[in-house]
Amino acid sequence: MAGHVFDYSGWRPDPASLKAAGVVGVCRYLATPAQSWKVITQGEYDRLLGAGLTVTLNWEETAGSWRGGYSLGYSHGRSARIFARLLGHPEERPIVQSIDTAVAPAELNVAIDYQRGFNDGGGLGSQGVYATKYVIDALFALGLVRVGWQAAARGWYGNGPDCANAAIIQRTSKSYPQFPATSYDENTVHKADWGQHPFAGDGPLTGADAQLIAEAVWG
Repeated sequence: MAGHVFDYSGWRPDPASLKAAGVVGVCRYLATPAQSWKVITQGEYDRLLGAGLTVTLNWEETAGSWRGGYSLGYSHGRSARIFARLLGHPEERPIVQSIDTAVAPAELNVAIDYQRGFNDGGGLGSQGVYATKYVIDALFALGLVRVGWQAAARGWYGNGPDCANAAIIQRTSKSYPQFPATSYDENTVHKADWGQHPFAGDGPLTGADAQLIAEAVWG
């Protein structure tokens, strides 16, 4: 598929310049106010969409938050969905959570528990994960994710070759010399749905499904 997806933290590029360069979308952070330096703002969100870029929301409090297991995952999933709603992000779009470290086999169940909690806290079913091939494949096998984003860190346990379950794959390449190379990461697109908004394949949650979700999760 043509185009690349950028992810970045403290950098705030002009969305029109990204669009003009052929970037098709961005992955941007959600987190608690303690991490506000990297979090997408309402103005940024609106400008990105206004420039014709797609936006994928990516929750990451810290690189190793997943070690908090189910309970922390639940809290983070609930916060992520609340913040996404405040931006106007559609309910049907999954939020990706980051497992931004290597996960050893002995730790896999903790990562699974965090993802399960993240899904339950958000209240909208399977979400997404940024992780190694090993973790992405394990979570897909359990039906806990619908979007996989493979990390570029091929030295991490179980992170190679390219993951067939990954919708986008982070690369070490920097193909856009007009942008500061240290400010962004570049991702190649491998599936039509990488969690982005807008996306034509989803319809809005309506009727009984939406009502049940609202009563069960938000009271």
